[in-house]
Amino acid sequence: MMENFWNEKAKSFPTNTDVDDSPGIQILRRENLLHKKLKIVDIGCGTGRYLHYLAPKALSITALDISERMLEKAQKLNQEFTNIQWIQSDFNDWEPDMEYDLALAIQSPGISSKESLEKLCRISRYGLITKFTLREEVYADQIRQTLNRAQSGQRQEFFELFQFLWQWGLFPQVDHFPTDEIRSRSTDSCYEELLLHLSKYEEVTPKEKAWVKEILHSNSKHGKITLHQKRVISTLFWENKKDPSGL
Repeated sequence: MMENFWNEKAKSFPTNTDVDDSPGIQILRRENLLHKKLKIVDIGCGTGRYLHYLAPKALSITALDISERMLEKAQKLNQEFTNIQWIQSDFNDWEPDMEYDLALAIQSPGISSKESLEKLCRISRYGLITKFTLREEVYADQIRQTLNRAQSGQRQEFFELFQFLWQWGLFPQVDHFPTDEIRSRSTDSCYEELLLHLSKYEEVTPKEKAWVKEILHSNSKHGKITLHQKRVISTLFWENKKDPSGL
């Protein structure tokens, strides 16, 4: 089910490679890791935007994603690089055959439990996780609340992952990056994306679809809708100096 969701999501997933000022890259730059020839694993690499930035700087990258469509777009975006290994798999099912200098999980649902975090720590010296700890979107929040569809639980996941790392004596550094953005999108594209997220865990009925379309069209102008999005991306970064078997 999750593979199908992300295959659909890949159709509209961004492919721009302007990630120089993104939270994850800012953290790696601060920790002086961008100039080193590292062995990197990117868990939930998506369309490969970060791979395009990191590949020229890395010794090697293992790019992992559950979605075949995401990997197809990522390979196309990064076809000039020869130091990327592509793997289609759920992180929990993947059996790595090497250890890494750095493990990335940038907005990745692949690292959301104690077990997945422990596995990440076992295979890497440095770890970096980013998640949304605040995500407010006016129309989407209104619709989710009315239809009793929960928002993604990334905030709770973030705090739980922090607690596990702290308990293991890894004491991660925590940073928060707030954004406040107003942008315009076509009403039809908003409708399709919102339906995709609403149906992630539960089917949307024809009556619900009609109501969602009515809400969006009633707030649109000339086929466009103005979205006000407030977000906070939070990051966990740590160095694992412990014996992995001791976690």
